[in-house]
Amino acid sequence: MTFPFLTDVRGLVAYTIPKLAVQLSVNANTVARVYAALERSGVFETRRGVGSFVRMSPLEVRPPDEHARRLRAFATRVLSDADAQGFTAGEVVTALQETRPGVEGSKA
Repeated sequence: MTFPFLTDVRGLVAYTIPKLAVQLSVNANTVARVYAALERSGVFETRRGVGSFVRMSPLEVRPPDEHARRLRAFATRVLSDADAQGFTAGEVVTALQETRPGVEGSKA
């Protein structure tokens, strides 16, 4: 699923902390903490005296270990299905290597 309205947000200027706090009816410290987290994760870029800008799309942002987490979940599902079908993990690995010859780690 894609959200086109979220893909072209780079370069947009974020609200100032006080302005967003008023609009959301929350404490400015709360907004400041969120902005700091967004900056640490690479979503925002803040230029002192100029403002905060969107640096990347929310769809591009993933925690550093997200890829590894998703791969482990996928592997767990595959091995569970293989086990239910009576295949061993070694057989699955061999079949994968034979299916994708020329790919690093394959026998071909």
